[in-house]
Amino acid sequence: MKLKAVNKNKEFLRAYRRGAGYVGSLVVVYVIKNRYGFTRFGVTSSKKIGNAVKRNRARRLLRASIRGLNIDMTQSVDIILVPRGKTPYVKQQQVQAQLKTLLDKAGIKYNDEETLYIAD
Repeated sequence: MKLKAVNKNKEFLRAYRRGAGYVGSLVVVYVIKNRYGFTRFGVTSSKKIGNAVKRNRARRLLRASIRGLNIDMTQSVDIILVPRGKTPYVKQQQVQAQLKTLLDKAGIKYNDEETLYIAD
């Protein structure tokens, strides 16, 4: 599944100002409705996280975690993920578990079951 991205700064700012925020120890999730008819994702990190290596690791962890959840793409929302200071130092399973909790609070539907592929 190809994830649609939130790219523009004004879209991030709109989510920060008007969206609902859900805070965890590893990630902050902002959710706001959009008019596109599909779900979009944005990942951002500040210099508070650390140097470029740590910021990139945090963003990679968040992107991998969101891909593993199989989000229902027809919900018409923008989801912005912001890593916290501890995020670069933990495993993906921990980030994904907290992401599930926060998405449940936000009312975002997802399917985290493993997809089984049957070979012919």
